[in-house]
Amino acid sequence: MEVDRTELNNLAGKNQPLEKDLLNQYDGWATANGVMDWNVALPRLLDAWKIGSAEG
Repeated sequence: MEVDRTELNNLAGKNQPLEKDLLNQYDGWATANGVMDWNVALPRLLDAWKIGSAEG
């Protein structure tokens, strides 16, 4: 954080074990808190709002 406070450097793919651990933590949190995947939620919302796309 001290070196790249504004997160200008994309570190994706540079530490696979850490990425896997963070994804597992997020998945556990999402499951425990009922977070719906956006690819599932968006079509349902568009249907409920009766619009064709997120752009309106």
